[in-house]
Parts: sequence; C-alpha cells; structure tokens
Amino acid sequence: MTIRFLNLVVLFPVRLIVILSVPFVFKAIKIKRKGILGYTFRVFSIMFVCGMLSLFWSPDPLLGIRILSMFLTGFIIFLIISRYTSHAAFLTNIMVIWSIMTIFTGLLGLYEMFSGKYIFKHVTDFGSTNIEESRILELGWLTPRSFLPGPNEFAFFNALSSLLLLGWMFHTHGIKKKLAFVALFISLVLLINSFSRAAIGGFFIGLFVFAISLSCKAKMINRLVLFLVLLFGGLYISMNVTKILDSIPALALLKYKIENQDNSTRLFYAHSAFYYGTLGSLGIGRGLGASSDIIEGGSYHNYLLEILAEYGFWQFLAYIAIIIRVCIQQWKAINLRRNIYWSAGILATCVAFPVLCSGPATVIALYPYWLWLAFIVGFSEHDSVISSRFIR
Repeated sequence: MTIRFLNLVVLFPVRLIVILSVPFVFKAIKIKRKGILGYTFRVFSIMFVCGMLSLFWSPDPLLGIRILSMFLTGFIIFLIISRYTSHAAFLTNIMVIWSIMTIFTGLLGLYEMFSGKYIFKHVTDFGSTNIEESRILELGWLTPRSFLPGPNEFAFFNALSSLLLLGWMFHTHGIKKKLAFVALFISLVLLINSFSRAAIGGFFIGLFVFAISLSCKAKMINRLVLFLVLLFGGLYISMNVTKILDSIPALALLKYKIENQDNSTRLFYAHSAFYYGTLGSLGIGRGLGASSDIIEGGSYHNYLLEILAEYGFWQFLAYIAIIIRVCIQQWKAINLRRNIYWSAGILATCVAFPVLCSGPATVIALYPYWLWLAFIVGFSEHDSVISSRFIR
C-alpha cells in the first residue's frame, strides 16, 4: 500500500509513521553529540540541507523530492537509534532484533524461492512491477526479495547480515548465540542463491577482513598458521575454482553471468558520476534527481556514485570519512583486544560496503541500511568513550 501526496511523494506505511514521529525526534536532536556520532550527525544534516537547496538546480526536482523524503526517513531512523547507543545493553538489543529480523525475512525469502512466487507485490517509489516469470525463466528459480524492493536489495541485506552476525555469533553466548547461528545460516543460504555479484563478492571480501582481524588476537605461531591456511587455501581454490563453482548450480550461473556480462553501462555510469560530481559541477553535484538527466532516468546501482553525482565531491568525501572513522575505531578496539569478534564483524561490513552497495538500485530507501549505519556509528562512539576512560 502506498500513499500519494500531491502526486509527488510516495509514502510507504513505515515512512509515513517515521515522518509523523518528527516532533518526538526533536528531543534526540537536542542531545549533544561528540566524536564519530557528532560528526555523522553534522554530515547528514548538511546533506539534507544541501539536498533541499539542490532542488533549485536539479534537472528533475520532482524525483529529487522523492529522494529527499527517503533520506529524511533514514535520517530520522538514525536519530532515534543514535539517541540510545551510548548504552551497551541497547547495542546488544539491536543485535538480537537484527537476528530475529534476519530469521523472519529469511524464512519468507526461502518460501519465495521454493514456491516461485513473491509474497508481496513489487512496489517502489517509481511504480510496481512483477518479475517472477522472467527471473524463473532466466535462472530456473526465483531470487527472493522478502520485504525488500528487489532481489539485489535482499542480497545486500543478507551479505551485510552474514558479516555482522558472524562477529556477533562468536562474541555472544546462550540463546543469543543460537539465534545468531540460525540467522547466519539462513542468510548464507539465501546469499548463495541471490545471483548477485556485488553481494557475494562483497561478502568474501568481508570474510577475508574478518579472518585477518582475528589474527590480531592470536599468538605469533597461530598467526603464521592462519597465514599458511589462507595462502594454501587460496591457491587450492584458485586452481579448482571452476570445479567448485560448477558443483553449485547457483554459483555456476553467477560465474556464467560474470564471464558474459557487458560492463560498459556501469563504466559509463562511473565516468558520468565522477565528471558531474567534480569538474562538471565544481564539486557541488548536479542535485537530487539528476539521474534522470545524467543517465537518462536509470539507476547508478552504486550508492557511492549516487552521492558523488548528486551531492558532489566534497560531500562524497565527508560521507566516506564516516566509514573510514568507524574502521579506524574498530581496528583500534581489535588491537586493544576489546570486543574482538564483534569489532571484526563491524570492520568487515565497512570494508565490504563499497562493493555491497554496487548491487542495489539504491540503498537510501533500505531501512536495514540506516539501522546498520546508526548501529556501527553508535557502537564506535561507545567504544571510543570506553577507550578514553581506560586511557585516563
């Protein structure tokens, strides 16, 4: 169900509820934020204001208003969650909720895959479509999407969840560990059958980062063993990659897709985004909704390129700095042997994110993305405060 307002903004029920909660968010805005959390709040505030101003020079301001409404929804989610991330118990509760959410959406995804039918109609800000028959005809099975707008978005969620839950599973214990294990297993099954290069490739990059991060905890002899395992394991996989991929139908089809797909369109998008985000706009971007002019209404299929083209080079750098600061804080925590597994999982998601976000049409409308971003920023700020107290 969607709700149209002046035929400009499409409001999903969740987005409508979040926007109506704006009066209650003012309490969250008044909270003084320092460190990574304060920096992220300032960056998003500037992006929102500049996004509104950019509508004056955007080639498609109506599309820009829709994008701004999606950004506002995500920003409000970020504000609500970040208000409580100073409490360790709240961070733990987020991971429990994430585990349950992953299991629930994953079960729906498995049902879709085996039944060959989507549970919910594919509705986005730009209309509704039905792609079941074409996907089954192309692959032999239906790539699931559950509550998400499309299969690529669901693959992004499962890849992100797999890395995050991997660290959480090793960190926690009891019923929380069991929940994390079940959620991780379901996510991996759906990820393998996602037919998404970005999601699967990003996951393996994150998995490698996770393994390397854990070596910081081990003694030198164990680090050497891990290095040798990765070395010889990598050599074995590289020598037998064809045999391994061909033994799994989903991965065999993905291999065929990689070998035969024309990437000229994506290269054009990247070149256009770089030009219009830098020289073509003096670094201020073409404005929200500029995709209707730059790439003729298509999708960049890369959130970083979207920021570069529409917000400009300077805000692109500011956004990248958020991810980098989180990575630095998590690496410090790992080296200090504090929440090693949890921090390694978060670090893995951050390093993999530039690849993962190149799959979905956009991540700005994905609520799990905003939940993940608020969580990693809040977790990093909480860890930073603990670290400063320890040093004192």
